[in-house]
Amino acid sequence: MNNKFSEELFLTNETGRMLYHRYAEPLPIIDYHCHLQPAEIVENREFEDLGEMWLRGDHYKWRCMRTFGIDEKYITGDASYYEKYMAFAKILPQLAGNPIYIWCALELKRYFDIDEPLTAKNAQAIYDRTKALIREKHMTRRWCMEHSNVRLVSTTEDPIDDLHDHIALQKEAMSTRVITAFRPDKAMFCALPTFAEYLQKLSAAAQMPVDSFASMLSALESRLQYFQKVTGTTVSDDGIPFFTWADYTTSLRWGACTTATATSCSCTSAPIWTPTGARSRLSASRPALTASTIRRR
Repeated sequence: MNNKFSEELFLTNETGRMLYHRYAEPLPIIDYHCHLQPAEIVENREFEDLGEMWLRGDHYKWRCMRTFGIDEKYITGDASYYEKYMAFAKILPQLAGNPIYIWCALELKRYFDIDEPLTAKNAQAIYDRTKALIREKHMTRRWCMEHSNVRLVSTTEDPIDDLHDHIALQKEAMSTRVITAFRPDKAMFCALPTFAEYLQKLSAAAQMPVDSFASMLSALESRLQYFQKVTGTTVSDDGIPFFTWADYTTSLRWGACTTATATSCSCTSAPIWTPTGARSRLSASRPALTASTIRRR
């Protein structure tokens, strides 16, 4: 039985192989969402080992490890990357059928020319081999992007970020373009106890007072323009776990949140964010969204 990994795993006929190798395989990667930190790209430091490559910031692997009851010490705790890697290697065979299993096999094949399945039995041998290759090829974040033909990658930053790492990257000669994605999650949950403090930081970053819902939108729009100016981005990456809404009238639309100094407010429904000049037209033409209309949609 052949248990070696092949990139043609899901290519079951000649037509599929021809389409993949002729058209799909040469295409560059346009990555609008990743777990890279811009500071790590700027630093361009060599990876310590496969444990760092896989487990430094991949919350999908973390979730799998927690599912199998692995102690948090070996996930996000103070264990070494070697120890974290060995803990992950023990559960990887049980992830067969999960995309993470295929991704790991693909990375071992493409970066290290290893086509045997990773298990607890061969984990040490594969660790030693990959660590030697990391040193030999000087594998860094940039090396991985270049090796994978990544044409564009987008990190995610909060609106208050000054983007100093991205400013530094704009001066670098890289084959991969690095942009930022605007991630205003913290401005969307006014019931959180940290909301007032966040608005103060947003006000400072935008250099304008934020004392109403409308002025908060103006500050966010100002920061979005700054993001576009620094990296040319037009990308927003929003992590919103749930939406809260309530019935409202047009008169309440812009006055639901009247203060930015309280730790909570009654702002439970926000209009779609549109360019300033379009807001009056939107208010006059767009029907109100209510709980019942949302359910129907």
